[in-house]
This record gives sequence, structure tokens and C-alpha cells, in this order.
Amino acid sequence: MLKKLIIAILVLALVLPAAAMAEDQDPIIGCWYFLFDKRAYPEIGSLFDNADISLSIYSFSQNGIIMSADTTVVGEEGTQRYIVAGRWEKKDNKYQYSILGVGEGEMIIEDDQLFFSVQDLQGYYMILRRMVPFNPYKDYVKR
Repeated sequence: MLKKLIIAILVLALVLPAAAMAEDQDPIIGCWYFLFDKRAYPEIGSLFDNADISLSIYSFSQNGIIMSADTTVVGEEGTQRYIVAGRWEKKDNKYQYSILGVGEGEMIIEDDQLFFSVQDLQGYYMILRRMVPFNPYKDYVKR
């Protein structure tokens, strides 16, 4: 019985700091994505180098770095790329980004959507959606 009590105390000692850290984490931290599918919008395929599918995942880290993981599929061939894409910062409760090849601008978070301001189009935003990590303890079902 004493062993179980000690284990419970140790678990709580580990869980409470982790929970506190998660609450202190900025809501932008994590992965956000967009997916282009040429079958749905063939008229703008040239904007994506005529890829059939283009998936971009932007990972925002606590230290202000934005990483980009991109997968492009043409026919049955795919290419992947993983790079440091840029930086982000938060000033006065407003988010700013600077991404290579995209430019600089502001971002807004609403629910699980991240709105990137579009260069040269004032008032227009591109929407990215939050990726939710796989939970190995809850993301299984039996049917």
C-alpha cells in the first residue's frame, strides 16, 4: 500500500509541472497546415507548380522559429522538404511572422485556425488549420 502511495505522489509531482507548462504555452505553439488538392481547384494548379497535391505544415516553436515541412505530389511521385522557414513573435498580444519567400505580416488565431495576412492584399488572410497530435492513450477505437 505504501508503494502505491509513493508512486501516486511521484506521478502527481511529474504531472502538475507538465500541466502548468502546458497552460503557460502560447496558443500559436504547435503545427498548422494547409492542403491543396488540384482535383478540387484545377484552375489554380499553376500556383502550386502544377502539383496534384501539396501539403504544407508549419511548426511554431517556443523560441520563435517557424519550421516548414512540405510534401508535393505529381502523379505517383512525391518530394519532401523540411526547412527553417522563418520567425514569429508576439508583441502587445499581436502576432507577426517573417517567412522566407512569403514575406512579413500579421497573424490572428481564432479557435483552431491561424490567419496569415496576405502580402499586397490588405484585409485578406490565408487560413491554416491546427494539427492535433496523435494521443496513443485515447486515439484508438474498437468497432
